[in-house]
Parts: sequence; C-alpha cells; structure tokens
Amino acid sequence: MAGVPRSAIGVSLALLMVGGLLVLSGPGAAVQAPSSAVFRNVAESSTECPVPTPEVGSGSGCAAVAAPGSPTSLERSNVPLTGGTPTATRNLDWGTVVPPTIAAGSGAGFSADAIGEQAVLFGGDSGGTLSATTQVYNESTDSWATVSPVSAPSPRADFAFASDDADRSAVLYGGLVTDSTLRVDNSTWIYNFPAESWANVTTALAPPAREDAAFAVDPTAGFGLLYGGWNPSYSATSSLTYSDLWKFSFAGDTWSELSPTGPAPGALQGAMFAWDPTTGTFLLYGGCYPCTSTLWSYNATTNAWTLLPPASGTVPSARADGAWAWDPVDAAAVLFGGTNGVSEFNDSFEYLPGTNAWIEQATSVAPTERSNSAAAWLDVPGNETLVLSGGNGPSTIGADLWRLAPTANLSVFVENAQNSQPLGAARVLVDGTSLLSTGSSGYLNLTQVDPVATVLNVSRLGFADQQNAFWLTPASSTSVSFALAPVAPAVVDVEVVENGTGAPLAGVGINLTVEGVVIGGGNLSTDTEGFVNYSAVPSAIPAPLAVIVCVSPENYTESLNFSLLPGSVHDLVIVLTEYPQLHFQVTGLLASLAVVPLVNANVTENGSLIGRTSATGWLNVTSADPMGNVTLTLSAQGFSTLSQPLVLPRSGILVRTFQLVGLPYGRFQITVFAAGTTSEVLGSNVTATSDTAVTSVAVHTIGPTHLIGGASLSLPPGYYWLNASAYGYHGNNSTSLRALRSNQVISLVMNLTLEPGTNISLRVRAAGDGPPLSGVKVVSTGIPANLTSRSGWANFSNVHFGPAQFNESLSGYENNTTLVLSVPYGGTVDYFVTLTPLPPGPGGSGNLTVPFGQLFPNLGMIWPYLVVLGVTVAGALVYLLALQVAPAPPPENRAAAPEEERFDF
Repeated sequence: MAGVPRSAIGVSLALLMVGGLLVLSGPGAAVQAPSSAVFRNVAESSTECPVPTPEVGSGSGCAAVAAPGSPTSLERSNVPLTGGTPTATRNLDWGTVVPPTIAAGSGAGFSADAIGEQAVLFGGDSGGTLSATTQVYNESTDSWATVSPVSAPSPRADFAFASDDADRSAVLYGGLVTDSTLRVDNSTWIYNFPAESWANVTTALAPPAREDAAFAVDPTAGFGLLYGGWNPSYSATSSLTYSDLWKFSFAGDTWSELSPTGPAPGALQGAMFAWDPTTGTFLLYGGCYPCTSTLWSYNATTNAWTLLPPASGTVPSARADGAWAWDPVDAAAVLFGGTNGVSEFNDSFEYLPGTNAWIEQATSVAPTERSNSAAAWLDVPGNETLVLSGGNGPSTIGADLWRLAPTANLSVFVENAQNSQPLGAARVLVDGTSLLSTGSSGYLNLTQVDPVATVLNVSRLGFADQQNAFWLTPASSTSVSFALAPVAPAVVDVEVVENGTGAPLAGVGINLTVEGVVIGGGNLSTDTEGFVNYSAVPSAIPAPLAVIVCVSPENYTESLNFSLLPGSVHDLVIVLTEYPQLHFQVTGLLASLAVVPLVNANVTENGSLIGRTSATGWLNVTSADPMGNVTLTLSAQGFSTLSQPLVLPRSGILVRTFQLVGLPYGRFQITVFAAGTTSEVLGSNVTATSDTAVTSVAVHTIGPTHLIGGASLSLPPGYYWLNASAYGYHGNNSTSLRALRSNQVISLVMNLTLEPGTNISLRVRAAGDGPPLSGVKVVSTGIPANLTSRSGWANFSNVHFGPAQFNESLSGYENNTTLVLSVPYGGTVDYFVTLTPLPPGPGGSGNLTVPFGQLFPNLGMIWPYLVVLGVTVAGALVYLLALQVAPAPPPENRAAAPEEERFDF
C-alpha cells in the first residue's frame, strides 16, 4: 500500500466563510452573552470558614480564608496597558464549546453556512464503524441538533466536503465507504442548509473513486477544486495515489478535469486546499507520498500552478490531514495538527501570503494531538472562529468541539467614586466564572481573552457593586473603568455563652469572614465576659452579604451564617454545648470462652464510622451528636456484629464495654502441584493473609504451614489472600480475596511453576594473582560436589534462584567460603575465588610434596625444564658415543596439554 496508512491520513477541509452577529461596544452596552462564550480553566476561591472535625484535641481555631488566587490560564499584569493594537497573528488561542451529541470520530466532515451562522457535521469513522449521521451546530445558541433527511450519503469517512456561500449549500465527494475492504466511491452529494436535506448529484463524468483528496470552494465564482487523494483498494495487490485536478461547478452540478500548464504538485494524499480571496488563488499545503511541507498556489484564470518560495518564520514540519482554513480577520491560512504517518501533531500556525511568512501560535491550551479532524471556519463578526471536532490520535478522542480565534486584550480599572483613588483588591468576576483581583494601582490587565460577549462584575467590600457587558473585538485592546461608590460600614458584636448555664465562655476563638475576607486580623478570642467586638466592618451594596462566624474552642465546634446590612449593628449570641467524651472498650468471646480485646474493631454512630479500637480494645473520641438517641454498631472480622441504641448525654464522659461473640472457624484445604503435572510439591510453604489487621493475637495465628501433599488452615471468617511457595519454584500469590465463612471448608489447588535453572562457573586461583588451582573440592548445599579442572574451573548446572553458598578446599591451602547473595533466574554466571596457601612447617601445611598438577597447572610452564633435561641428555649421548657405548633410548617427548576450557551453557 503506497503512501501513508489510511488510519493515519485522511480528512479534507472545507473553506468556510459565514457572517452574522451584531457587535456592540463601549461601556454599558448591555447585550446578552451567547452561551458559547467561555472563560477557560479559572480557579474559584472558597468563602467558607472551615470547621474542625469533632475529635479529641482537634484545632483550637478556624483557619483564615485565603484571598482569591490568580487564574492559571490567563496572562495578566496589574499595570496600565501601553502601546498600540497588538498583531492578531500573535494572539490566537483555543477554547472549548458545547460538543456534538454524537462524537465525530475520524475523517468526518465540517462545512459552514455564513447566513445561518451554522455548520453541518457529517459521517466519520469511530472504532471501525462508519457513520452517516448529520448534525448541525448553531453558533448563536451554542447548541446541536441531529437532522434526519429523507435521503443521505451512505456511511463514510475521509471524503471531500466544502460549502458555497452563494446558494447556502455544501458539496460532498467520494470517501471511504467500506472499512473492512477499504472500498472508496466517487459519488457526489449536495447538502442544502435551509432545507436541511441531501441530494445525490452523481454524474457519469466524475473523478475516479478516492478518499483523502484536497477540496476547496471559490464562493465568488461558484466552483470548487479537487486535487489528489488515493484509492487504497485500487487493485487486489496495490493502491493508487492521484495527482489530477478536477473542477466542480455549482451551476449544473458537473465535474470537469483540468490540465494545468507548467509544473505541478506530485501525487499526494491528505493535502489541504484553501481559497485565498486576497489573491484570488487556491493555496495547497502539505500532503504525503512522501510527506511534504511545501506550498503551491493555483490560479484558475491562468490554469497554472506556482510553487511558492520557502517562507520565513517557523515552518511546520511535513504533514498531511491537518485542519487548514482561511482566516479573513488576519488574511491568513490557519493550520492545526495533522500527521506524518508516524506521529500526530497539535501545533497551531498561521500562514500570511502577503509576506510569505509562517507564525506559530503560542496558545495557552490546545486540542490533543490528532489528524483527520472535522474543521470549518465560522465567520461570525465579533466571533470569527475555526471550529474543530474529532480526529485520530494516540489517545482516545471523544465528542468535543474546539474553537480557535484571535484573542483580545482587556484592561479593567477600578477607583473610589468619592475621591478617585485606585482601589486594589477589587474582585472582578469575568463571565460569571473567572474571579480575579485588581492590583494596588487599581488595574487588572488580561491578555488572550476570547473575543466574545463579555460580562464583568466588579465588587469590593465597603463599596457598591457594578456590572458591565460588552463585545470584545478580536485582536484589539479594550479598556473599561469602574467607579465604585462607598457604603456605610457595619458593627458586629459577638457574645459566646455555655448552653444550659448561660455562663460566658472566655478564650473562645472566633473568625469573622465577610464574602471570603477575614475581618479583624484573623482569629480573635472572647474576653472574660465572653465578648468579641468588630467595629467598622466593611459592607457592600447590593446587600445582604454572606457572613460566617466560625467558633472552635477545645471540645466545641460551631458556626453561624447571617446577613450583613450596610450601616447596621448586629448583636449575635452564640450558645455552645460541650460535646460528650466517649470511651468504648470492645472485647471478643472465643469458642474456648476466653475473652480477648479486639484490635481494629469498627465503631459507627448512626451509620458513620467514628473510629477503630486500639491495641488494648479501647476507642476514645468526642461525639459528633451531643444529646440524643443514636445507634451504635460494632463489628470485627471473625465476630458477630452488635448494634444497639445508646443515649448520649449533653456533655461529660460516657464509658461503655461491649462484647462480640466469635464465629466458628472455617478451613482452607490446599494442595500444591507442580504446574502442568499431577505431582504434588512436597515441603511447600502456604500462607494466608487477612485483608485487615489481625483482630487479636489470641484469636489465631496466620503464618506458614509446611505440608506433604496438602495443608489445612483453620481461620476466622473473613477475607484472605493465599500464597504458596517452595524452593526451586516461582511463588503463587492469589490475585483476589477469598471469602471464608463460618464452618466452611474450601478446597483449593495451587500450582507452582518450576524456576529455570542457572549455570554457575566458579574458578579458583592461588591468592595474589597466582596460577589456577586444579583438584579443588567445591561443595554447596543441595548441589553435587565438584572438583576444579586443570584450568581451575568447576561447573554447576541447574542451580535454583535464591541465596547459594559455596565452600572451596584443597590440601595446603586455607578453606574458603563464598556467599552468593542472589542467584538470578536462568543464564550463566561466573564467580572467581582465591585460596591462600598455608605456611610450611609444623602446624602449617607440611606441603613438602607438591602434586605435579599444582606445580605445573599449565603444561606450557614445563618447557624450560624439558630444555635443560634435553641438553643434559644430549651431553650424555655425546659422551657415550665417544666411549662407543650404546646409549639408552631418550625419553619420549610430551606435548603440552591445552588449557581446559570451562563449560558454556
């Protein structure tokens, strides 16, 4: 199959130009923001005063509430904006809007209707299933509708799809129609936006069947151009990638093949077409066969291609099947994503034909890496947007809809209407979701703001709120000022008394929090009369404001919400009741009638867990339900559950002892076999481990049980993991909990897999880089003893995984013990050992006689001695000949034995 695989390449983009919404500007221009306006990923601040949990020794004061934080996805600086209008090509950013009802999948088509401010999404391939669903996106309402026309194209993907603004229709050609056989067709369909209907306009004269072709429309002349593409099932053994150019005329719905003069692009699949109204030409970018990043321009008037010279800036890498559309706001072609057949991309670029330059867009967020996405340019004034959905990528792509648009700069200034002084720490709520704050200079400056309807709510304690709604123009800088009028402060007096006695409580920690701002410096304490006074508490309009009084002395917890009115005096009385202290002991009655403390027994109060017993069986807590009837439930593994009603006192200490009855044990009957055989593994080790802590050491012991053919483990009812192990075998751990009930016998078979043996070669030398030692006895537990060869090697095969200890001994040398800490699974391992000679003489080695093999461990070392002997014998022969005496026959020469090699496994 030629070119890039179909799964990685294949969606043609439409050039879409639509128009529509009224743009309002200036402070106070009240317009209703469309639901598509979103402000991305902005953290919210908490306005709640945290309350400690009712436990003994829990905190003595409420934590202060932090001021609102900065958003993570917006750039901002609290200084006035300076300079002129920013360049739009440096201010594109991605955001998300409402996704389609049905996921687009890969290779779907998107085409837009300028007048209707809508776009139609058709087809796609989702996990090998082709779709014929028609869905319409409405930009003004940010909503989707599924269309059910009388007739429609068959399910397909990777087709050509683009719209003609003049008659509000879109043309669809070809595509993949059978996923299993990769069959493509050459049918042509027209979608009518107002009628929401499809019409089959297939003619005999049409481009050959294909998918992944480039296609774009010149709306001023009423025709579209189709270039390239490929047929993966052109024949039984090969595919075909095209380099032809076809023209589709909307007047008559006819196709005709063009024959341009001069040079032309080669055969390409996944190339991308866009209509450039500034030059009246078609821009062809990228494509594969092989993959390229070149740009071609086609002029329909001269019927000629022009290869554009290399562009300046950051040129995108070679790719196919990206999103490619004309942006009339920037007079540029927009590119997103694509693939080179190996990897998908998620970078964003603009190409400016006027300067022949590429500009990469540094967006704050972006869709995941993908190709074969459905994309369309939605040309709504004030909200010009490239919309993109679905595609194919390394990660799963569900139903989504992304929008890429030129961003805007927004400067917000807040001042005191009474004296014109800047107001820092004024809270600015953007579109109801993004909470920001002005700096000390009174400014909040934002960049990369979506160019959509924007609503600002500005508030500050001690001042009346204000709101402003307006449209942000793409690639513009807008300044908005707010003058907040001061309002009268309030007074809050808090008195804390004890429930029942009414006595004042001194030293009670109190936080007063007004709309998330801690008043009075944080945690204050009541005086000896139980009072805390807050004067000049800043209020605001509109009233009332949410106020939280948070109280947290030892053994108390209380909070109070009330409404703060400007210029008012609030007298608050907080009545505190000390929570009762609960001291519970839980014991267990065993079958032997022995009573033991239960460890980690669960204690719940009205269904909520309040704690677990300690090693002594006791639980000491502060109740969360003072005064009243509660249901106490106690449970422990291996014991019956106990539930009973309990009346909690108003305060004080409540001590109770509870006893749970032990349940009869169950039993695991386990047999261990060697995997794949019927042979039992003798001497196996079987262990049962509870999923919770052992209830009590006196109840049972969970540990190893040695078996000969089988093991029986009697255990309390509960859930257990089982493990079997044996020397020379891989351990077998159960992957799931086994439930064991009272009086239940569970028979299990566990299989152990024999470990692959390891080959060990051990070489022994004399200490101090001495010669190899032969005849050394090497002994290891469970392994037959061996003697080293003349080259000093001792070989052991099939040694099992785990620790192994070797002992080496030889007459005349000190014994040596070598500890091998870990023998690996399989393979060959070499170890090297040295033996130290014993000293000569009494008490020493007495090694006056050295074995020949030790004197000459390598026979090559004997030749000097043989030469001396030969010279002596020769002299004797000469002497005997001189005496004419028959000499004795010379000794037979010995050839030097080669050094013995160690075994290779």
